[in-house]
Order: sequence, then structure tokens, then C-alpha cells
Amino acid sequence: MFMVHVRVEPGIHEKAPQGADANALHRHILQRATATEGLQHVYVCADEREAGVDLILFVSQPSLWAAESVAHKLVLECLGARPGWTVSHCGVTLPGALAAALLLGEGNTLPRQPPDAEEC
Repeated sequence: MFMVHVRVEPGIHEKAPQGADANALHRHILQRATATEGLQHVYVCADEREAGVDLILFVSQPSLWAAESVAHKLVLECLGARPGWTVSHCGVTLPGALAAALLLGEGNTLPRQPPDAEEC
């Protein structure tokens, strides 16, 4: 399984995403994913200080290239309804601040989101 980071940013004339926009994008990605794409979980972090949303997609694919391709395709499909939004990064490399938030969280615990699906 690969953990793929996708950074989504609005165009100049779009407003910065807030929690409701990020949660809607999260749900939309989960609804569009098929079993063959191997999407296991999506973690979403909307930074209100910066314009953009960071998504971490946990994708079960046989190769890094396949996992990044699935993540990029899913996010692009979901952004189709949001003109002006673009994918500015898609890969397994995490920015330092996001990695620290994921690894340390608040009070040295991992940030919590409900599971997307029952574990097999």
C-alpha cells in the first residue's frame, strides 16, 4: 500500500477551501473510487492559512507509479465540478509540516478521522 500526497489549490479567483469544501471533496473521492483502484482511506487537511487542501490517499496498488496514477486520476475527476481548481502536487513525498502533523498530531497522537471502510 502506498500513501500518496495530493495538493489541490484553487485558481486566483476562487476562495480558499474551508472545512466543508474539504469534507465534500473527501466524500466525493470515496464515492468515485472503484474496487480495482484500491483506495483504502483518504485523509484530508484544509489549511485555512493557505489556499489549498492536502489529501493523503492510501492506495493499494502493485507499484508506486500505479498508486500515484490512481490518486491523480481520482482527484482530477472530482475536481471536474470545481472549475479553476488544480492539482499542484501528486506523489509519495510529504511536505515537512504535513508529515509532522500526520506523524505527531496534537499532543503526540495521530490525527483521527473515522475509517472509510471496514478493515478486511
